[in-house]
Amino acid sequence: MPDRFLSVKSVLDRVCLSRTELYERMKEGAFPRTIALGPQKVVFIESQVEAWMRAQIEAGPKCAESFVPT
Repeated sequence: MPDRFLSVKSVLDRVCLSRTELYERMKEGAFPRTIALGPQKVVFIESQVEAWMRAQIEAGPKCAESFVPT
């Protein structure tokens, strides 16, 4: 399947992070970086975002032990 470009808004909807958190993780190298399509347009590569999502799932919950549903 060929790669597709994803807008920042589309990625934010998929990964459930705030824009600030997304860019902070990119800065730390903990999230795929954007590529520029023009002076005011950046996009993500879909396969890279999906790989990051799979890695988060495989890593398991980070704070599940502290969450107790009522």
